[in-house]
Amino acid sequence: MNLSPKAIRFLIQAINVQQERFTEQLQSANVSEDDAADISNDAMYLNEIKKSLQEHHDGLIQAARPANT
Repeated sequence: MNLSPKAIRFLIQAINVQQERFTEQLQSANVSEDDAADISNDAMYLNEIKKSLQEHHDGLIQAARPANT
């Protein structure tokens, strides 16, 4: 997949929103132990995706900078 830095930033922002939702769900008194485990696992997986996207974004930005000569 070939994404622009702007597209990657949008994805990272969307991930941040979902991470906030996961945190809210985990803080809810109505969440079962099984659901909490699922949410925690999903949150960890989503965080790894975010890290990967951020690294790719940083690489694109670095590659776009002119080399110092």
